[in-house]
Parts: sequence; structure tokens; C-alpha cells
Amino acid sequence: MVAVDSSGTMLLPESPRWLLSVGRTEEARTTLYKFRSKKAEHAAAIEAELADMKLQLDWGELLLSSPESWLTTTEQENLTSRWVDLVNTRPNRRRTIVAIMVQGMAV
Repeated sequence: MVAVDSSGTMLLPESPRWLLSVGRTEEARTTLYKFRSKKAEHAAAIEAELADMKLQLDWGELLLSSPESWLTTTEQENLTSRWVDLVNTRPNRRRTIVAIMVQGMAV
């Protein structure tokens, strides 16, 4: 089962967020268009999502670069993820279900 799980992972594309984090912006954009929609009317939303990812990565680098946090407690809480984030949107629900199914096949 591990071989099936491992070979299945090789078929998955890289995460757009990871691609951005290593400076491969055009590949991240291409992957997002493939995941979302290739229709022209969705281009603005996809570009906004890409810009949001870049902003989040920049914030993460900023926070990790300074040992003392200059953010307020409320700002720190807003930067953390919650479990409900796994299912609060349709794409996140789909990703969560696929991840659970793949993990279930590995057992």
C-alpha cells in the first residue's frame, strides 16, 4: 500500500504556495489556473488569490525573521489557522476529503 500511496503522490502537481515560496511564480500561476478555471472571467479572482498567497508568504518571512514579535495578540491570532479552515470553503472541503481518502488507502 505504501508503494501505491507514494506513486500516487508523484502524480500530484506542486502546491502553488510552495512554488511561490521558491520563486517559481509563473509555474504557481499556471497551477492555479489548472486547479481553478481557465475561463477569462475567473482571471481576476485567480490573480487576487496569487497576490494573497504572496502577501501571506511575505508576512511569514517577516514574522520568522524577527525573534521578538511586534504584533499584538489579536494580530497573532488572525495569522494562525483553525481546524474549521479545512472545511469552510468548497475547495478546502474537497482537498480535505481527498487527503483523508488517500491516507485511508495507506492503512
